[in-house]
Amino acid sequence: MSIVSFLVSLSLLLGVLLLTVTTAQALAAMARGLGTWARWPLALLSQALALVPLSVLIWAVVGQWVGQWGLPLSSLMPAAADSAGGDALTRLATWVWWWAPAILLLAAPLTAHLLSSCLVSRRPFHQQVAGLALPAALGLAVAEDAFHLPGALAALLPTLQPEATSSVLGALLPVFLLAGLWACGACAWPRQPEVYQLTAHDQIREGAWVIGLSPEETWRRHLWRHDTRRVISTLCNGVAWGLVLWVALGCPGHPVLAAQFHAAYTAALQTPEAPLLLAWPYVLWALSFGLLARIILPRPR
Repeated sequence: MSIVSFLVSLSLLLGVLLLTVTTAQALAAMARGLGTWARWPLALLSQALALVPLSVLIWAVVGQWVGQWGLPLSSLMPAAADSAGGDALTRLATWVWWWAPAILLLAAPLTAHLLSSCLVSRRPFHQQVAGLALPAALGLAVAEDAFHLPGALAALLPTLQPEATSSVLGALLPVFLLAGLWACGACAWPRQPEVYQLTAHDQIREGAWVIGLSPEETWRRHLWRHDTRRVISTLCNGVAWGLVLWVALGCPGHPVLAAQFHAAYTAALQTPEAPLLLAWPYVLWALSFGLLARIILPRPR
C-alpha cells in the first residue's frame, strides 16, 4: 500500500461521506414533510435499496449505461478518454467523470440506509453515520476493483479468490484504517447538543437501585429479556449486512456462486437486469433479517 493510493481511497471515501450525509438529511427532511403516513413505506423502500449488493448495483448500472445507452465511463475506457482531447473544460469533465461513478454508486445504498435510519430511529445522527464505517470501506474496495481505480483497497478482492497467494490480513489493514477514519469523521461532524432522555431500560435500572436491588438481581428480574432481544436483533442485522457484503465481495468460499455472479456481470452489457435477477433472493433474505431485527427490538420513535 503506497501513500498515494491510500490518499486516493481517502479522498474517495471523504466524497462519499459528504454526499451520503447531505443527501440523506435532505431526503429525510422532504420525507417528514409528507407526513407520518409516508415514513414507514419510504423507510422500507430505502432499506431494500440499501441491501442490494454494491457489485450487483454497479454492473447493472454499467450494463445499462454502456451496453444499452452506449455512453462512456472514463475509468473503464482509458484509451477513449485519453484520445478525447478537447479544451480545458472537456478535460476537466473527463477527469471528474473518471471518479464520479464510483462515488455516486457507493453513496446510493449508504444514503438509502441512512435515510431509513433517520425515518424510524431516534439514535443520534452521528452514531447512525458512524455505524456505516465498515460497509462504506468494504464497498469502496468493491468500487475500486470494478472501476479500476488506483486506490489502496483495490487489492482486497483478488486476495479473496481461491488461487490468491497474498495475505488477506494485509489487504484488510487499509479497510479498517479507513473505516476508523470514517467513524472519527462522523463523530466530529458539527451537531447541536441533544437533550438526554432516559429510556425504559434506564428507568428500570434506576428504580431498582432506589429500592435496593443489586445489579445482578435487577438484570435477572427485569432486564434479561430486553438484553436478550438486543443480542438477537444485533445478530439478525449482522446476518443481513454480512450476506450483502459477502455477495458484493464476490462470494468468497463459494466458487460455484461466484462463477454464476461473474457470468451475470459479464452478461450485463447485453442484459442489464441479469445481476439483479440473480441477486434478488439474497436481497430478500437480507431484508427479511433486517425487518426481523426491527420486530424483535423496535426502535423508539
